[in-house]
Amino acid sequence: MSQAKVDRYKEQKGKRKQELQKKKMQALAWRIGGIAVLALLAGWLVLSGVNKYKASQPRDMATVDMTPVSEYLNNIGTEEEESDTEEAPAEDAADEEASDEAAADEETAGEETAEEPEETTDTEE
Repeated sequence: MSQAKVDRYKEQKGKRKQELQKKKMQALAWRIGGIAVLALLAGWLVLSGVNKYKASQPRDMATVDMTPVSEYLNNIGTEEEESDTEEAPAEDAADEEASDEAAADEETAGEETAEEPEETTDTEE
């Protein structure tokens, strides 16, 4: 029986360095994990405290006069209605202008004239 104890002691003595190193690594891993958890907890507490502080502070308010915008939007609606009613007469006027130009071209067939085209403005952009 004493030989078995001696063999076991020698075996444990050979593995002692490996076991000691393994225990140290586990302790280091637990320390690092604990520090990481504590850092996250502290960061969360600080962040929630800052957010509560900012929420309790008065906010600067700016007032905006929206009447020009609403007038503009109202004008857009009325311009569309007016343009719908004016489309039919505008087409008739364009036909009349085209026939007038054709008649004028026939009269001045032999003469060269530098006539500038009329400028038209679009109400819809």
